[in-house]
Amino acid sequence: MSTVTKNEKLELEFIDLTFKGMGVAKVDGFPVFVEGVLPGEKAVVKIDRVTSRYAFGELVELKSRSSERVEVKAKHQSLTSIAPLQHISYEKQLEFKTKLVKDALSKEGFTDVEVRETMASPLDWHYRNKTVIPVRSIDKKMVTGILDRKTRHLVPVDNFKMNNEGIDEIVTKVKDILVEFNEKPYDQRTHTGNIRHIIVRKGFYTDEVMITIVTRSKSLFPVSKIVPAIIDAIPNTVSIIHNVNGAKTAQVMGDLSEVIYGESFIVERILDESFLVPSTSFLRANTLQSEAMINTIFGLLNLEGNESVVDVNSSVGILSILMADKVKRIVGIDVVDDNVEIAEVNAENNGVSNVKFVQGHPGNVNELIEFSPQVVVVDSPRETVENIAALNSDKIVYIGGDIAKMTQDLGCFIESGYKLEVVQPVDMAPQTTQVESICLLSK
Repeated sequence: MSTVTKNEKLELEFIDLTFKGMGVAKVDGFPVFVEGVLPGEKAVVKIDRVTSRYAFGELVELKSRSSERVEVKAKHQSLTSIAPLQHISYEKQLEFKTKLVKDALSKEGFTDVEVRETMASPLDWHYRNKTVIPVRSIDKKMVTGILDRKTRHLVPVDNFKMNNEGIDEIVTKVKDILVEFNEKPYDQRTHTGNIRHIIVRKGFYTDEVMITIVTRSKSLFPVSKIVPAIIDAIPNTVSIIHNVNGAKTAQVMGDLSEVIYGESFIVERILDESFLVPSTSFLRANTLQSEAMINTIFGLLNLEGNESVVDVNSSVGILSILMADKVKRIVGIDVVDDNVEIAEVNAENNGVSNVKFVQGHPGNVNELIEFSPQVVVVDSPRETVENIAALNSDKIVYIGGDIAKMTQDLGCFIESGYKLEVVQPVDMAPQTTQVESICLLSK
C-alpha cells in the first residue's frame, strides 16, 4: 500500500537503478523511481505519479553526489530520455549493462554461463552514423530538434552530441535551404505544412552523405533549385531522396520514395571492404563498434574453413561477405527483396563467390537452404526461433538487442538440446540503456 502522495516532497536516499536507468529509493518498502539520480545519492524529489505498486518522482535538488556522477553534456536530452545514462561515468554505464544482461539471464535460470564484461564502444559520444530529425514550426519558424517525451512538443536542438562529426551541421544546412525556398514545417495537430523529417546517413570512413527529406505531400518545390543548393552546401552528398508520408500518425517514413539526386545508396567500408547501403536497409548506427562486434563473432566461432553457414537476417550481406573467406560456403537469408539484390551486388563487388543470398522469411529457413549447416548466425530475430533450432547446426551465434526476447529465444534453443556457452554484451549505444548481446550456443 502506498505511503506517499502525489505532489509530496521527500528527501530520499537512492539504492539502485531500474533497467531504464532510473534511480530507486524506498519509503517504508514502497519503491519510488526518479530519473537522473544514482545509487548512494540523497535527493529531494517531488512525487508526480502514484500507483498501487510504486511511484514516480521528479528530481528537485541533489543533497549528495555519487563519485560516479559526471557532468551532463546534452541537457536538452534529459527532457527526451534519449540519453538517460549521460550523468553516469562511462565505466559505470558498462557495469550497469553487464548487470542488466546477467540479471535477465539469471531470472530465466541461466546461471551456469560465462557472461563477459560489456564491450566498450570506441566512441561514447558522436558515434551514430545516421540520424532522424523531426521538423516543426515554433513561432512561425522551421525548427529541428527532439520531441519531449511527455508533451511530444519539439525541443529545439542543433547539436545532438550522439551523431558522427558533421551530421548535425548537415541537418542545419538542409533545414536552412528548405526555409530559403519557402517550404513549410509540418504541424501534426492540423496536418498542414510539408516538411516532417530530415534524415541523414553518413559513411564513417567514406564520408559519403545520403539525405532523405520526408514530406506530407508529394510536392517538394522547387526541386530544380533545392537539389543544387544542397550539393553546393554539402559537396560530399551522393544521394538525395524524397519520401512522402501523408499519414496522420507519428510514423517517420511513408511508402513512396523517389531518388531526386544521385544514387539510392551510399558506400561504406566495414573492416576494409566496401558495401552499398540503401536508405532503408539495416546498418548498425555505431560503425566502429559494428566492426568490433563482427570480429568478436569470428573469435567466438573459431572457424576452421570447412564450415557451411547460414546467416539469418543478412540485410545487405555485410557479415556474410566478411565471413566468406573463413568458411566453405555461406547463405544469407533476408525477407526484403531489395536487401537481397544489394547483397548480391556487394558480393560481386568484393569478389566473393562462395556466398549466396536468398529472399525469404526466416521462419521458413529450412525450406530455403539445400544443405545442413554447421553454423547458423541469427541477428535480432523478430519471429520465433524453433525453425532455426531445427536446423540442428553444431553452433549458433544469436545476436539480440531485446533482452526479454533474447532470454525467451535462448530458452527455445536450450529445449532443442543446445548449451549456452558464452554471452558477450556489446555497448552499441552509449549514454542509453540499450545493450546488444552476442550469444554462442553449441551442441
